[in-house]
Amino acid sequence: METTKSAASGEDLLGSVHVLSYTMGEIVEEDLLRRVAGKMPMTLTQLRLLKLVSHPGTHTITEVSAFMGISKAAASKAADRLVRAGCMRREEGTKDRRAIFLSLTAAGTRILKGFESARIQLLADAAGGFSTEEIGRAAALIDSLSAVLIRKGSEKGDVCVRCRIHFLDKCLVRQHLDRECEYEILRRHFSQAAGRS
Repeated sequence: METTKSAASGEDLLGSVHVLSYTMGEIVEEDLLRRVAGKMPMTLTQLRLLKLVSHPGTHTITEVSAFMGISKAAASKAADRLVRAGCMRREEGTKDRRAIFLSLTAAGTRILKGFESARIQLLADAAGGFSTEEIGRAAALIDSLSAVLIRKGSEKGDVCVRCRIHFLDKCLVRQHLDRECEYEILRRHFSQAAGRS
């Protein structure tokens, strides 16, 4: 009986997390992006690419491909759209011209900062009725649940849940599972390779 109750509670929690995720990603963030980007058509995937490239360090098409789980050709095409929109720059490597390095332009930075500012304000307004402790406990519970599900659902060690889009240094796989995700391993490899280029 207790197992059935736990399963039902877990199902309710997962349902709530899915609804929150969908609401935030497909409704709220889409609307915020439309308002911030104005006449420039931009997708959430392109915004995530801008956010990835905005983090400190060297960013290449290969890294974008690995992080987003798409081919190098698809990553290059996504970057090209942002370059044409004036939000990103592509530069060839000085020693290896096949290496393509990405960086944000002032327009890309402006859109990203505008989006982040609008999102922070929206979340502050929405969370106004909750204490900092309540929000912290909810975040910790969701992180722990994510870690358990990753541990149980992943037979191989090369899981990446794209933490870097949301957090600069936080990695759920590394924090909760005592291993690095595939993206972090590849990222270290890219950094070392870029140092050699």
